[in-house]
Amino acid sequence: MTTFGCSVASTDEALQELNAMMDEGVRLELVTSAEGSYRLRVVLEDMSCADCLVPDATLRQIAADTLRRRNLIVDSVAIEHA
Repeated sequence: MTTFGCSVASTDEALQELNAMMDEGVRLELVTSAEGSYRLRVVLEDMSCADCLVPDATLRQIAADTLRRRNLIVDSVAIEHA
């Protein structure tokens, strides 16, 4: 399956890279992606990690940059918290 000429593998690689940056006990999940819009969910396995998170605006920019490095079209990135 492809999205705008880029493989799902590119999105998976970007998500793996983002998760490698997260503190232990924190992970990102891709909720949806369509037409350049991505919705990511921050999942805390340990609530003590909540204070370790970067602000959503910073995380959105990091995620957008990471996706673009994989030649994915990025119009918007939304962050939600589980």
